[in-house]
Amino acid sequence: MRFHPRPYQEKALEHLLETPYAALYADMGLGKTVVVATALAELLDTLQAQRVLVLAPKRVAMSVWVQEVDKWDHLHGRLPIRSFAGLPAKHRAEILEDDTAVHVLNYDVLPWLVRSLDGAWPYDVVVLDESSKVKNRGSLRWRALKHVRPAIKRMIQMTGTPAANGLTDLWAPTYLLDQGKRLGRTLKSYQDRWFVPIDREGRQWAPVEGAVDKITEALPGPGPTTWWCSTSRRR
Repeated sequence: MRFHPRPYQEKALEHLLETPYAALYADMGLGKTVVVATALAELLDTLQAQRVLVLAPKRVAMSVWVQEVDKWDHLHGRLPIRSFAGLPAKHRAEILEDDTAVHVLNYDVLPWLVRSLDGAWPYDVVVLDESSKVKNRGSLRWRALKHVRPAIKRMIQMTGTPAANGLTDLWAPTYLLDQGKRLGRTLKSYQDRWFVPIDREGRQWAPVEGAVDKITEALPGPGPTTWWCSTSRRR
């Protein structure tokens, strides 16, 4: 099938190619995957990328990415891809031995991968499909990504629900992009700046007046890390 990008997809593709650490926030059904896959093919073609790791929920990792590459004519032969999602633990060593340019894994495998590579991180580009899966800074997957973040030259986050459970969800994924430059170096500093606790345990937070606008303003901007959002097919 031939890919005829819509104007908003062209804009998103340009953004991803120009921005080393980028978040693509767009509603479901707007074609995020083909845009990101096209960007990866271009980065590999121009030697701006060598190895790519795509992390996704298990169902998506097992089928969607490989099917997407097979679907579009312009990706054939340009994006060597292999999914290891669902691979039994006893066979995971195959991941370390395989030299396919693009590896697709489910998030749960990431902590094992980081431990097994023992500092020899080979992926200069990491894609977080459904980046809300790393919204918890205490999770093993978030800590694993934080550990290898200095070795990642490009990161692409993609989701249609960046703050499904509230604006506090934004801090952990955003930190992986800019290491605290926009929303603060700690979750506590982020919460203290723009929220107030609404329970005694400090587990639920409500934004103070004007916080939504200020947080939105803090995210986009010049520099190596910016955000691109779409909520309409007309954009």
